[in-house]
Amino acid sequence: MSYCPACGSEYPDGWKRCPTDEAELLTSRNVGKYRVDGLLGAGGMGAVYRAFNPDTRSPVAIKVLHGEASATEASRTRFQREAASIAALTTRHLVNVYDFGSDAGGRMFLVMELLEGHNLRPEIDKDNGMPIPRINLVLEGALRGLGAAHKKGIVHRDLKPENIFIAQTEDGEVAKVLDFGIAQVQSKDSSVITKEGALMGTPSYMAPEQVGGNRGEIGAWTDVYAMGVIAYEMLTGLSPFDDQSVTAIFTRVLTRDFKPLRDIRPDLPQPVLALIDCAMSDHYDNRFADANAFREAWVAAYRAFDPSVAEMPVPPFRRTADTRQIRGGGGGPDAMLATEYPDAGTDPARAATFLSPAQGNTRPSNPSTLTPGGVVT
Repeated sequence: MSYCPACGSEYPDGWKRCPTDEAELLTSRNVGKYRVDGLLGAGGMGAVYRAFNPDTRSPVAIKVLHGEASATEASRTRFQREAASIAALTTRHLVNVYDFGSDAGGRMFLVMELLEGHNLRPEIDKDNGMPIPRINLVLEGALRGLGAAHKKGIVHRDLKPENIFIAQTEDGEVAKVLDFGIAQVQSKDSSVITKEGALMGTPSYMAPEQVGGNRGEIGAWTDVYAMGVIAYEMLTGLSPFDDQSVTAIFTRVLTRDFKPLRDIRPDLPQPVLALIDCAMSDHYDNRFADANAFREAWVAAYRAFDPSVAEMPVPPFRRTADTRQIRGGGGGPDAMLATEYPDAGTDPARAATFLSPAQGNTRPSNPSTLTPGGVVT
């Protein structure tokens, strides 16, 4: 019998989609030894499920690749190589990978830690950006995780706010990089990542070399560019290349048609402005070589902020409704969240730690609600 992970219904063998909720059906309720308990999200490469590990008696997240993504021997070999590479990384700033294999139907799966928290998207207020101390929490942590991957020759290729998760742990908030579903592992006999013919990534965060085949090779510097775009968004609340169509976005990326950060946030310290310019450079030779170099530059630039901002505690992100998310390390739609931070009070120095300096010392009365963007695969 085929099993629907969304509603729990069973259907005859051979059915592909649930007629009630359109979820992709599994060949059984079990994926390997793991019992599937519900659907967490779905994306272009596969779906992520909440599951139960009978050996440890604990919940996990399982990402199962779509049938077509598991069909060829080359894709299966590539998946196993990348899963093993990511599982070997020990930083807390990447989602932990516990196991991988294939189910009864031959589809590849990845078993990961189950995370509680929210992704970065709802924190980016379109009117105000984010408080500077929270930007530091997210950027420094995400770059640590990404830097560990880069040291092992792993390039993510699809960084975006939806793939940066702010996990609630017993040790406090931890920024984690998720979803290496279209990552590439550096060849042992090559210093760069080999180009492929297909466009892979999310348009607004794709570097020029991902969009234009004549712009150079893809490597760690490609992830640096995407993190630069994410930092731009966190500082401004604006997407630099947002437009009405994928074609229009690609044109803007290739022609550098965006408003420089210094025109939107002239109040930012010069080292911070220079850092974002470097990360978002058109040619990869002018960017930081990898995430570790980017993080070291950010740590130095962060010292240029006024101590009343840089040295104050990180304000918590407060959701205006019960919108807690439980996620694994895969893509998919998330619950819509409202962006709101606690009142900063009337003291200007304290207010500066909660609000973006460009916006003064008043919190917006109408928090925005944002939803994730699409992906080109």
